[in-house]
Amino acid sequence: MEWINIVSNKDAKITKININNLYVTLEIEHWNRELRKINFKNYYIIKEKNSIEEEIGDIKIEIHSSLLEELKQDILNGGGTLDEIDDIKHFIFYDSWNNRVILEILAEIAEYI
Repeated sequence: MEWINIVSNKDAKITKININNLYVTLEIEHWNRELRKINFKNYYIIKEKNSIEEEIGDIKIEIHSSLLEELKQDILNGGGTLDEIDDIKHFIFYDSWNNRVILEILAEIAEYI
């Protein structure tokens, strides 16, 4: 996912978050005022922590995490199977100053546009 190298630790900031039933879109402003978007398709959970106007530091992708385990339990408790979430990734955005988590998204696909 080359978009991570373009966005992380390059003075980019989150300017807007749009959520609908199909995807989550982050609007990102780069250091040169260029506006871009990241679409997270087939999302399951978004956990936002006052991330608007925050500079983005590191971005990590986890395939095992406590948030993903929470989703697995919800699916199993609802009578579903874990096959439903085989392709889910945990995208974690940190701020650029103190490594504080500002945004987490569980989704299958991330597109940088």
